Amino acid sequence: MEPSNLSMPAVSRFHRWAARLALSVACIAVMASAETERSPEVVAHHSSDFLRLTTQDAPRVTRHFLVRVSGAQPPSKKSVEVEMTARISASWTPKNPEHAARPWLHARLSMGEEERDGDELLILERNPVSQQVLEVRAASFSRCMLNEVCEWEVPLELELQTQVVEGSVTLSWNVEVAARVVDASKVPEGFTVELLSL
Repeated sequence: MEPSNLSMPAVSRFHRWAARLALSVACIAVMASAETERSPEVVAHHSSDFLRLTTQDAPRVTRHFLVRVSGAQPPSKKSVEVEMTARISASWTPKNPEHAARPWLHARLSMGEEERDGDELLILERNPVSQQVLEVRAASFSRCMLNEVCEWEVPLELELQTQVVEGSVTLSWNVEVAARVVDASKVPEGFTVELLSL
């Protein structure tokens, strides 16, 4: 009986320690869940006309977009997450169909200094079954007053590799911007997102 009595405090201490650990984990999980709560996305779209880049004369182009987020609720500093996605469709036509070289298409999407920029590369095929698609994403995490206007000027840079093979690439793109409010379970009243081509 004596060994049993001596072991009881140790078991009790272990149970208390395990209970505290479980409680701490639960609290951390609740806090993390609360901190990462986000409102549903509000989305805006823009589609382009066709654009042609050539290896000889016009291998690169930049298009500028304006992302505008605003809200009409009473003044309240909230963190707004904005993610922008450009899906570029490309169709490569070599000047000499027998040439085996394949150039690359480079796309870059930038939401500004110290933000998460997108930078992607696509090797162009001579005779793809369908148009090739290059997807590039950029994101921003900003604090702003929801009763004011927050704006990002976002350049989309496209470049066709030169000095490899002569030809041209026909491009079109769809751009989407999605904005969410952090620490909000629903979309604030009057919260809007605009995507403009400059």
